[in-house]
Amino acid sequence: EGTASESKGSMPTTAGFQGAADTIAAALEYNKLSPSEGYDAFDVDEDGKVSWEDLKQAVETLRLELAEADVQAFFEQLDESKSGHISKDAWQRTMRDAHADTVLKSRGV
Repeated sequence: EGTASESKGSMPTTAGFQGAADTIAAALEYNKLSPSEGYDAFDVDEDGKVSWEDLKQAVETLRLELAEADVQAFFEQLDESKSGHISKDAWQRTMRDAHADTVLKSRGV
């Protein structure tokens, strides 16, 4: 018998990354924020960079209802230089490629 808890501890998948990217892009679109404005909004401590803590706190504050594993997959994929931060360039590229409209439609927006 398979349970959802069996998947804990497994490596994040790109589906998790894409789901997180789409949901975050939808939140930005819903709030009428450009990718650049969204990056600044997710920079919770206002140091000019989006760190893991910034991302986690913003996702919780916005009540995006994303699994931490999905948020982690999103962060790890966008932290291209493994510096502990998401670059604005990687963020903007990902937000432009995300499917915000799909998420908004699925939520009746």
